[in-house]
Amino acid sequence: MTKFRLFLLLILTLAVATPTWAQRLASEVAHDAALPASSMMVITGCEAKDFDGAALPRAVSTEGDAVRCAATLSGVPYVMLVSEDGSLTIYQVEDAAHVSGHAGIQMLTVRQDTAAALAGTDGDYQPPITDATGRMWVNTEFPDAAALADAASAAPTTPTSGVIPLLMNATTVDRQRAVVNSLDSTGTGIAAAGMVGQLDDTGTSTVTENQFAVARLSSRRAQLMEGVSGGTPLRASQTAATTNAGNNAMTADTTLVAAVASTRLYGFSVRESAATAAVATVILRHGVEAAGSCTGNEIAYVELGPDQSRSDWYGDRGVAVASGVCADVLAGTIDISTRTNVEAAP
Repeated sequence: MTKFRLFLLLILTLAVATPTWAQRLASEVAHDAALPASSMMVITGCEAKDFDGAALPRAVSTEGDAVRCAATLSGVPYVMLVSEDGSLTIYQVEDAAHVSGHAGIQMLTVRQDTAAALAGTDGDYQPPITDATGRMWVNTEFPDAAALADAASAAPTTPTSGVIPLLMNATTVDRQRAVVNSLDSTGTGIAAAGMVGQLDDTGTSTVTENQFAVARLSSRRAQLMEGVSGGTPLRASQTAATTNAGNNAMTADTTLVAAVASTRLYGFSVRESAATAAVATVILRHGVEAAGSCTGNEIAYVELGPDQSRSDWYGDRGVAVASGVCADVLAGTIDISTRTNVEAAP
């Protein structure tokens, strides 16, 4: 056999006996089988890309097309985080409803029973810290309370939180201010309060001691009060008293004010008026003259010397004289006038 024939026979033998790279990879490296030490593998190449937020290179338009992978300049391939089953549910859509079992990346904190920084320099990265019960440490001091005293306008050294009410006067907004005994203000920051009362024209009603109740008003919105513990209703505001016509040259018992319900006597003025000056004595009684005599309870005793006068006034509440007023003249001659007012029912 010639040398040429031997060389040709060797080439044919190698062509038949030697498998291709793909044949050896398919036969020697089966799916999910151990990789033999003598296996031959194809090296996959990626395109280097300095990823700066722009689209990765070699994007394709159709699903299933071949695509070149991308890697960092250091040769690390770019990957996408997926769940164990290959789905993308590790990323949740904004405003999507929670479903039990959703995957996600856990945020870890460091337990610090006493709040302290984990980074040594201002501006360095550090993880969030939580206390022994897992609560996040936060700073509630506005501003740093340790540098302030507990003055009225300062933040307290013990961190607290609360709400400061604001008031609007139709022009500006201001914080609400407390009303104290030394208040001397134009009213800025002071809330106006309207008092509401209950209409009660028939009479008073009882309230338990030291308890709260509504104020009582008349049908004219006048506040009602009581003059005595028994419950006589009185008004906080009064109408002006009327000066009655005087009674002159009196020498006998005479009715001065007729009996009218809710009448009050605010005062009187009397003088000795005989043609020849002399002593005069008179008693003002609660009642009217009957059969030439006044017999009601005494309101005032008056004794006058010659040409003397006297005036008595009973304050803004006066004296209740619903049964009238009578002058019981005991001696002499007098001139007398009274000042009364008939109150409407409260």
